[in-house]
Amino acid sequence: MELCTSSITKINFKLNSKNDLYYNVEVSEEMVTLKNNHFFIKNIFFDENSGVVDFSVFNSKGKKQNVESVMSDVQIQGVFYHDAKKVSIEKDFENKGEEFTFYYLKNYTDTKYFNRIFFNDSYPILRKEIVFFVQKWLEIEILEMNFKGYNIYKEIKETHVGKEIKYIATELPPLDEKPYSPPIAKSYPHLVILMKSYENNDDHFSILSNVYDLFSYYIQLYSQVNNESENLQSFVEDLLNECETEMCKIETLFYWVQDNIRYIAFENGIMGFKPEGAYQVFYNRYGDCKGKANLLKEMLILAGFDAKLGWIGTRSIPYDYSIPSLLVDNHMICVLDFDGNRYFLDATEEYIPINEYAQRIQGRQVLFADGNSYIIDTVPAELEIYSGTTKEFSCSYDNDKLVGVASVNYSGELKTYFLRNYHTSNTSLREEQFNDFLENYNNNIIIVNVQQGDFDDRSIPIQIDYNFEVSNKVFNINNSVYLNLEFDKELFDMTIDTTRIIDFDLQQSQYFVTNGVMEIP
Repeated sequence: MELCTSSITKINFKLNSKNDLYYNVEVSEEMVTLKNNHFFIKNIFFDENSGVVDFSVFNSKGKKQNVESVMSDVQIQGVFYHDAKKVSIEKDFENKGEEFTFYYLKNYTDTKYFNRIFFNDSYPILRKEIVFFVQKWLEIEILEMNFKGYNIYKEIKETHVGKEIKYIATELPPLDEKPYSPPIAKSYPHLVILMKSYENNDDHFSILSNVYDLFSYYIQLYSQVNNESENLQSFVEDLLNECETEMCKIETLFYWVQDNIRYIAFENGIMGFKPEGAYQVFYNRYGDCKGKANLLKEMLILAGFDAKLGWIGTRSIPYDYSIPSLLVDNHMICVLDFDGNRYFLDATEEYIPINEYAQRIQGRQVLFADGNSYIIDTVPAELEIYSGTTKEFSCSYDNDKLVGVASVNYSGELKTYFLRNYHTSNTSLREEQFNDFLENYNNNIIIVNVQQGDFDDRSIPIQIDYNFEVSNKVFNINNSVYLNLEFDKELFDMTIDTTRIIDFDLQQSQYFVTNGVMEIP
């Protein structure tokens, strides 16, 4: 482990020979090892819009040290392909208390993607400075997020070319990533940088001054997409041939994209905001959220409906459209206006019915086109918790075991979670995995005579009836019999460490209702 005694980050904005705006970030950190035989590793991340220009490690006397460096792709959970890479700087230190300085310089070519800087790191920092050198011809706005409880203050100094904005933080703890931690953007201090505009030779260049600029950038990217929708026309007509109502057509298209287009996440430069062509997604039979939303939108339009793409940020993002930034969005859905109602269709949510929304997008703002302008709307939030389990059982005491019958209902996202696992399981192992799920992976529970409800109707909860036998729940002590009727223990891992300083985030709201009847002999 290491301690950072001083960290200085300098951000400079410049114009290249083509008068395009770019910036560089220069970081210098003075470190000290806290144990013997310490292996130091520091990752410098970059992507299509940035690059690592230089990096070095110096000893306490300022002498440059030999270090190992490894370049590799960044592994992001749930993302199949993206353009994020890293340079890992590695060096061994023999003794506790060794002092060294770590330095690197990065260039960024697209200022739209320069949007935030965090104060904390994986190690404690005694003092950190973040300095912006802002020229008079550049307009930016810096938003201060999650400063409460931290020692952070700001200094502004006017210069002959502009101004110097300096943030100074002291006694910063390391990032604490415990189970059920919220995203760091919700809990740790950081700066959101809004790159608005700049001037050069009496010309004014807007970057992202407002939401309209953000929307225009999205539309510009989408205008480059070749959907080849004419190749989908006959398929859509055949698919809807037996539908007798307009709602049947909508549901058929929505559920077809859910069931037949495999979800694979891509985040590759501007492709993180630009969908793949609709026919290409249809042909490949896979796509990310943007591709699936775009395909659904095109199929709905071919069927005669008013459908649009919607940009949205899930609940993991603590920002909304009061901030004109690419930070606001990380997801794409299809917005449909039909019969006086507006539907927010997320084709990545497999087995979800048309009238339900995953909790990750409930209450979140959506940006979509309205002619040459845009609309910002909000996905409805359920007034009551709709995702959960209701279980009814009756049992009796039989030779040191509990035996009985049970009926369980899954609704909301627990239902869709169950259906995804059920339908993607190996058919030869499906019955075994099905019973394991009902048994809550508890070897003391045996499930038999399972009767399942309709697993194809998305609009109703799942109902499953079965017989069960439970061991190790009956205890004979001093001529008394003690019974433990708590079989599932849904909250077994929810114990909260009282020393914890980070919020406890359950990710989604769920209910668990169990009604049991015990027949006493």
